[in-house]
Amino acid sequence: MRSRPFLFRLGLAALGMLAFCLIAGIGAGWWIRTWPERFEKALGKSRAHRLTLGYARLLDALYPQDSDGDGISDLVEILLHKDPRNPGFHPNVRVRQDLGLVLTNPHRWPNGILWPRVPVQLGKPRRVYGWVGLNEEGGVFVPGMRLALEAPPGTFLGLPGGEISHAKLLVPVASNGAVVFEVITTIDRGPTHDGEIRAFHGFSHESAGSIALVVESGLPSFPAVATEIQSDDPERNELLVRSHHVGGSEYEHVVRVTWPEAVWSGVGPQGSILVEVTSDENGEDWIPIERCQSHIESCTYAYRSTTLPTRSRGPVRFRVVPMESSSPDP
Repeated sequence: MRSRPFLFRLGLAALGMLAFCLIAGIGAGWWIRTWPERFEKALGKSRAHRLTLGYARLLDALYPQDSDGDGISDLVEILLHKDPRNPGFHPNVRVRQDLGLVLTNPHRWPNGILWPRVPVQLGKPRRVYGWVGLNEEGGVFVPGMRLALEAPPGTFLGLPGGEISHAKLLVPVASNGAVVFEVITTIDRGPTHDGEIRAFHGFSHESAGSIALVVESGLPSFPAVATEIQSDDPERNELLVRSHHVGGSEYEHVVRVTWPEAVWSGVGPQGSILVEVTSDENGEDWIPIERCQSHIESCTYAYRSTTLPTRSRGPVRFRVVPMESSSPDP
């Protein structure tokens, strides 16, 4: 009998904790929806995006109803000030290749992050791992969400293990935004314009960005050395300030990547190199992130890992590949 008051008090404590969590959750959602600018200013752009996405996932798990069939649940659309009953008025989505990193070069691109390209060999299939996001951290989608892809001339698309064709491809989007497809290209369009795969929302057909291709030169690669710029180095703070508007204050690493001068022996005086990075567990899937000219011997990058890896991750490594090119990046 004496155990009953204890169990009663324990139950009240559990109910109190549950009520507190519900009130805190509702309050957080109200803050995110009512004052998104203050929320972002208080927490920082990148952290605010991650918390907003986490809250959206919670709402999606509690009530995954999608009244208008646009692939995004009603509560998520309400949170983001969209119309859950209008398939043409939904949050903007963007597709990008899954690099496993959010990465920028503060010296060359202080106004944004680097968008990696897909390296392809002429006539050979290449599997592309990407994800569709509501922001740079990813998205949350209901079953049935699709992404429509259009290939440039001479390029063909297909699902893994399926037929490859030039027709528009509908790619299933996983709940966390992950997408997988295959690409084959038969045309080398030149050193700086190898074509883009255009993406559209599968229901509203609104633009969802693009994924750029680059035809591999076939020249041998050179390993690059990434040296961490320490927190007590004034240059690190300067670089993070330059990248602040894309969450620079929350980047995990700032590195100076260097390579041997012999890299330039494979190209002419007006040549260029591709800087590539991998975070693949086996170190085999190298992704081009930037083209460099003028025989430079180093670049500086700030990066952090993303929260939605589609594959197993390993250490971040860099290398460079000579390109027979004479034109700068567009």
